[in-house]
Amino acid sequence: VTYGEVLHLVLVAVVVYLAVDTGVIHPNIKDSGTVASIPMYIIFLTANKSNSLITFGIGIPYTKLVGFHAMWSYIIIVTCALHVYAAYTLGVDEDHLGEEGHDHDHDHRMLGSSDSGDPAYESPYFQHGEDPDILKFLFDGETNLTGLATIGSMVLMIVMSAIPTLRRWFYEIWYFPHLTLALAAGIVAIMHGVGEIVLVLVWWAIDLLTRYALMAGYMYRQEAVIRKLPGDIVEMKFPKPARFDYEAGQHIMIAVPEISFVQFHPFTISSAPHQEYVTIHLKATGKWTKHLSELAEEDHGDGRSVKILMEGAYGSLAVNLEDNEKCKMVLMVSGGIGVTPMQSIATHLLKEIKEESREIKKMKFVWSAKSVDIIDAMKNTAMSTNNTNGTSFLENKDPDVDVELYVTEKNAEGDEEIDKKAVTAYGRPNLHAIFNEMKKSAIDLEESTVAVLVCGPNSLLDDCREACRIWSDGACDKDGVKFVIHEEKFEL
Repeated sequence: VTYGEVLHLVLVAVVVYLAVDTGVIHPNIKDSGTVASIPMYIIFLTANKSNSLITFGIGIPYTKLVGFHAMWSYIIIVTCALHVYAAYTLGVDEDHLGEEGHDHDHDHRMLGSSDSGDPAYESPYFQHGEDPDILKFLFDGETNLTGLATIGSMVLMIVMSAIPTLRRWFYEIWYFPHLTLALAAGIVAIMHGVGEIVLVLVWWAIDLLTRYALMAGYMYRQEAVIRKLPGDIVEMKFPKPARFDYEAGQHIMIAVPEISFVQFHPFTISSAPHQEYVTIHLKATGKWTKHLSELAEEDHGDGRSVKILMEGAYGSLAVNLEDNEKCKMVLMVSGGIGVTPMQSIATHLLKEIKEESREIKKMKFVWSAKSVDIIDAMKNTAMSTNNTNGTSFLENKDPDVDVELYVTEKNAEGDEEIDKKAVTAYGRPNLHAIFNEMKKSAIDLEESTVAVLVCGPNSLLDDCREACRIWSDGACDKDGVKFVIHEEKFEL
């Protein structure tokens, strides 16, 4: 957990406490409304990629901001509900009452003001009014209607985003309404009285223009070659564009106009930053990737050429691998196509080791794949820099990296093709044995930190997270070994 994540969680706790305090314990319409607007600011700020103030300010990578974006979407429903409760209970914001108990200034953020110009506290539908009815109260007057519309827009976005099948197979049906509802929520929030949201909307618009117009539309329009590889894997390769810099383990957003101009999907870069070509590998699992796989099948020997739009690169490791004093022990664990960021990082570190610009005392690369087909698909692009014959550290032993490959497919052990490969074992890796080995090596080499990088299915992430907890020495043990983890999982 980074300090940025801790600060973020503290902010969550503070906002929730203030929402309960101003909505229920000490109800106040104005204050509860101010608290309810905070999650909206953060929702838009966590949606930014190219100009993320949160990533720049406290170092939370975009890949983790996706989860925080979803979290704040749920929090805003809670804060808005408490704001509505305060308004329905009080029917009047005491901070805005004049000396005689009435203030007709309509610049306030007062729920319940009617279209006829009556102030909020004259609505007959609030809890202590002439005809208390919360449903009628929600629709009574422009202020209440715009507040309800804001909440409704947010709820619709949450419901649509909570359906993975919709995002995976019907992307446009999800994406365009998502953007439209986000803009609508911002506009009606302004009408409701949250004028400060304008600044956040402008910053969000700058991000969209930077990504889609500047990066994808102008700077990084590319022609790439795609090939269908064994294991239902598609390889995409193109020359590294001028002015395009990336770090090992980062991802880019790719659109293929032949499939859709608007569908940008995240893919980790498989190649290392020093290589002349940018390479990504993806597995055909959704509608868009299956379409790309069908295009790749049109290959007549030299690959199938496609035009692409690209934005990025995005993301950063939660573990500072550039700290040469601290990160001299590296364990990389991946499952399936999750090997792509590990491949990039391993190739980059191997280059630094060969150039003697980096000291790594022990590097272990553990990869479990369902079948040997995926290993075949990936091995030729993980170029070990000390090999001149175009082979991979996954295929030929490299003295600077300890590679363990596992095949989990049933009956794999009896497959003659698999037996020819450098497979360590059949079945899943014993993570606790691997972590124990790394800890013993760290003690022998007098190192106190083991960097753990993991990418794969949720079960693998959970197992590695648990192993880090079990095998790390306590915080009070200054001479103990600590396992620090970077985990990676992509959502749309």
